[in-house]
Amino acid sequence: MLRVSRDVFFDALFPQMDGILFTNHKGSKFDAQSVIRSVEQLKYHADCMSTNWYTPSIFRLAKCGRTKRNLQYIHTFMLEFDFVIPSALDLLELIEEAGLPLPHFLVRSKTFGHWHVYWQIQKIAAYTNVVAHVDRISTAMAKATGADIQGVGAERWFGIPRSDIYQVTNPCNLYTYDDFKSWYELYIEDNPITEQTIYTKKINVLQMDIFGHPAIRKLQRGTIKGQRDNVCFTLALLYYALHWPEQDTLEALYSWSERNEKGGEPFTKKDVRKCVKSAFSGKYRGPSREHVERYSGLEFRLNIIREYEGEVKYQKSADIEAKIINLIKESKNKLQLSQVDIAKRINGALRTVKAAIKKLILEQRIQVTQAGHGRGNINCYALNMPAMRPNETNRANGANSYTSLSKARALVLSEISTGFLQVASGVVDISDSS
Repeated sequence: MLRVSRDVFFDALFPQMDGILFTNHKGSKFDAQSVIRSVEQLKYHADCMSTNWYTPSIFRLAKCGRTKRNLQYIHTFMLEFDFVIPSALDLLELIEEAGLPLPHFLVRSKTFGHWHVYWQIQKIAAYTNVVAHVDRISTAMAKATGADIQGVGAERWFGIPRSDIYQVTNPCNLYTYDDFKSWYELYIEDNPITEQTIYTKKINVLQMDIFGHPAIRKLQRGTIKGQRDNVCFTLALLYYALHWPEQDTLEALYSWSERNEKGGEPFTKKDVRKCVKSAFSGKYRGPSREHVERYSGLEFRLNIIREYEGEVKYQKSADIEAKIINLIKESKNKLQLSQVDIAKRINGALRTVKAAIKKLILEQRIQVTQAGHGRGNINCYALNMPAMRPNETNRANGANSYTSLSKARALVLSEISTGFLQVASGVVDISDSS
């Protein structure tokens, strides 16, 4: 393995170049002035620090821009490793484990521990079916090595080399397109990665070692700043779903935190404990498949769910409140239990039970009094009965909106009977009657 300059790298990568799309910033619109037609012009632009990105593939027409249809030749397979790999030897070990041939160049990215890898092949015409198959092969290479699957594509941008460039094999010894087609057929079609899952009513049981999946392996290698909390929480949920003890999970993630990208504020053991505590709270049953794909960049189709076997299940606060009220009713409106015993009776988390009791008291739906003295002191919970209306007790005669139907009927009969008695005794005034 030989360390080379950027000029040597560009001379080997583009021995003949009909045209290449070039831009200063990733994602910017196509500009005719960004088209590079010679290696010397590319070297000149690379010396400008404002130039950050280029396309290693050769395109046909300047006016058609960076599209798959505009590709003219494909002469390179490229992978981007966006996780921390300490050295070039560690990167070569990953490539060798995947059964891939040795690359021609390893380029260290400007981000610590990130790499770009180049395999040069004999130039082939970029027909539509060829470009599609090249993308399939590149995707399989990314899955097998743990590289960024989002960075796959013959038309994509790659960063201008600003750091170490290592030549692994002689650029004069080019691979062929058939070499990578054979690798694809051998390792992907003949020996597919089995990700079979047996679906049951309670849990999805995996038939493979989940830690051998490329996406999980990539997460376990460490991540960059800004994603450490999310990746740590995702891994903690994975261990929780696989019934790992909490202490073993902490030790595994302590080691994982040391493999993360260095720089800035460190990801401490306190941060790890916070993620593990949340993952083991019972609120979640397993890692999110979408989060694994987002932070690994690899496809992940497994649903990993923990089966509950007599454990505390996560319940919504409204359900907890209803169960507490029912428990008070069952004890004839006099519940004398500690909050720990209440949590056990309704099979809920103690923290959620405490919050629900506090909310019920603030809303005046229940009231609490103390029963006993000293160490035997315990709270007594009772339902708040609806308060009597202020005018209800003062209304001696007549029905009102708070009078029951039976009482109203009795009042009506009483008034009728009183009327008959008054008529019989001649008390009624009939001066206005007709």
